[in-house]
Parts: sequence; structure tokens; C-alpha cells
Amino acid sequence: MIEAFFIFLPTTIFGYMQFFIIAAIYMFFKNRSIVKSKLLIILLLIIGLSLFNFVFSINNINSEYSISVLSTFPYALLFIPTYIIASNLNEKILKYLLIFISIEIVIGFLEYSVGVISFFDVGQTLSDLNVDATLLYDKRVFGLSSNSSALAVKILLGIMIAHKIRSHLTYPFFLFFFLLCLIGFYITFNRTAILSFILFLFLFYFEEIKIRLKNWKYIIGIATTMIILGGLVVHYWEDVVIQFTRGDGSGDSSILMGARQDIYSTYISYISEHFLGGNGSSKYCISLGGHVFHAHNSFLMTLAANGVPIAILYFSILFLNLKKYNTFLYIVVVIFYSFLQYGIFWGISFMDIFLFYIIISSECKQTG
Repeated sequence: MIEAFFIFLPTTIFGYMQFFIIAAIYMFFKNRSIVKSKLLIILLLIIGLSLFNFVFSINNINSEYSISVLSTFPYALLFIPTYIIASNLNEKILKYLLIFISIEIVIGFLEYSVGVISFFDVGQTLSDLNVDATLLYDKRVFGLSSNSSALAVKILLGIMIAHKIRSHLTYPFFLFFFLLCLIGFYITFNRTAILSFILFLFLFYFEEIKIRLKNWKYIIGIATTMIILGGLVVHYWEDVVIQFTRGDGSGDSSILMGARQDIYSTYISYISEHFLGGNGSSKYCISLGGHVFHAHNSFLMTLAANGVPIAILYFSILFLNLKKYNTFLYIVVVIFYSFLQYGIFWGISFMDIFLFYIIISSECKQTG
């Protein structure tokens, strides 16, 4: 339980990145082992090249809009504790993580019920914030997190973890957690997380249908469910569009993308100007309209921070594992999410830990 607690705590408003490192140290000395894998070799190569890039570029590193200490040094070093945590995860730890996520969703639901964004941070009612009460986007709650997006990504990862270890969960718990996550997506209304969840369900049940092709009862059940859900979406299509476009209802890409269009174009320009070394393998953040932003895209962020040569090594982690045992489903969803949010390659984060766990467990099954 202690491992799960120190993995979960940094994802909340009460935690700090250092708690991830505490979890890594505790798990390493408890098990006295690190799984050897191809992933570890790639990570060590990335770390070595990042250190060289940092030293070589140290006089040209742009940290003017630094949003954290991660912006001032080669953050690839944080892959070391991330890898240690991921290689020491097991079903017991993951079960506790699901319990912690469940508790946070319940807290988020209570916040939503009483009209408060957060019990622990903002502490303001919806009327205080002068928002449009008809828009789910304007009523997003934080749970125990610093923002609604942080809670939403935990819900998405929780769904994937539950499916990954579903044989180790009782059916009532699995069903309860799944339904709780549906509530969580509603009260956080993170569009990227919701679309990623839909993609996950589509890919998961498509694979299940192929496996159970001769089980006509299962096929009929899935088909009926899809028809009902499709009918509901068609029936409420105008409301769905209004919610996803924050009340505009036109489907205008500028509404859907928000500030991302300006952010992406700024990052693309920086990448083209710093093609080889990026920002010296340090995080690169920008200022637009008086606000500091990261790239809201893991791939642009990685390219801007490291340059193209090192970024290719990062991306190889994904594409070399797409077709491996039991990784395709999870990696595709992670890639999709990370194209619209800064999801993976933070250095150390819940999603990075999950990604490494999926790859390591796959390699262990193949060699075992």
C-alpha cells in the first residue's frame, strides 16, 4: 500500500514530485532488482545524449518561462526513478491505485454536487466564478488534484489499469470502478480524456469480438450496446456538439482547439529553428497573452526540448512496442491522448510510469 500511496500522492494538490522518488527508492531497496529490458537500454541512451546536449547547449538554453524545476535541467534523468517504479509494479500495488482513484472520484462527485470546483484549492462556488451552468466544461471539478485535467487523466489511466489486471479483480469491483469512472469523465469533462476513453473502448471490444467471434451471444450483446449508444448520440447530437464546443455549437476547429493552434504554431517555429539540439534537453515553455504554456502535445514538447535526433529515440519507445504482446491497445490510446495534451515524456509522471509498466510487462511475458 505504501508504494501506491507515494505514487498517487504526487498527482494530488498535496504532493510533490519528490514523492515519486521516495516511491522509487523504497521499491528498489525492497526488491533489490531492476528489470533488464530493451526499454532500459533506450532510456540510458537518451539520458546520456541528453546530458551531452545539455552541456553543449548550456549557454543557449531558454528557461525564461520556466514553469517548474524540470525546465532547468535535462529532465531525462527522471526516467531513472520512473523506470524503477514501473519495473517493480505488481497487481497488488495497482489495485491500491484503483482504490485511491475511486476515492478521488467520489470526492469530485461531492464537489460537483455542492457546486464547488474544489474543496482544497479554489474553494469557490460556480456562482462565484460566474460560469455558464449549462456547460459541463465550466463545471469541471478538481477532486484532490490541482486541476480537472489531472483528475481526468487519472481516471483514463485507471480504466486502462483495471482492464490490464481485470483477471485479478472481482467482477463487482471491476463493474463498480468502471461505472465510477463514467461519472468521473462527466464531472471533469476533459474532452481529450473522453475521446481517448471512447477510442480505448472501441479498440478493446474490437479485439474482444475477434477473439470471441464464435460466441454469438457476446456478439449480439456488444452489437445491441453499440446500437443503443449510437442512437443516443444521434438523438442528442446537438447537445453533444454544444458541450464539446463550449456552447458555440458550430464545430469550429478554433473553438475545439482553443489556444492550441497558437501554441502549436509557436512550437513548430521553434523546432524548425532549433532542429538539432532543441532547448538543450531542458523543457521549453512559451508565453502567450500573459500566460505561460507548455506544448499541450508530448511530441512537439519532446522535439522542442531535445531536437529531432534525440526525439526520435523517445518516439522509438512507442513505435517499437506497438505490435508487441498486449501493448498495442494501451500505446495507441496513450499516443492519441498525448497528441492533444502533454501526456507522456514528462520525465516522471503517472502516465510515464504506466507506459513503462505496459512495455516492461510485455517484454517479461515474451521472454518468460
